[in-house]
Amino acid sequence: MVSGIKFKELKSEFPDIIGYIQADANVKLAAAWLIDKAGLKGVRKGNVGVHKKQALVIVNYGNACGQEIFDFSEEIKQSVLNMFGLSLEREVNVV
Repeated sequence: MVSGIKFKELKSEFPDIIGYIQADANVKLAAAWLIDKAGLKGVRKGNVGVHKKQALVIVNYGNACGQEIFDFSEEIKQSVLNMFGLSLEREVNVV
């Protein structure tokens, strides 16, 4: 979620960014769009990767351990931070 002002700034740099205006005037951004535009859709690293058709899905290609999947998710978050200056929030529970 970003402020309406931040969204306008992002929209000027990335005209096709996807955002949903909320009742409080903040804007919820499409994480899948951010991950895709960061060049990660379809990327595979070892036994784990981002699904080639759905950027919100991390795929275990058969032998990835939990730590490998978690570390890969951290790399995704860092890539989005580096490109857009935005921190993704993890929506799953990590145990």
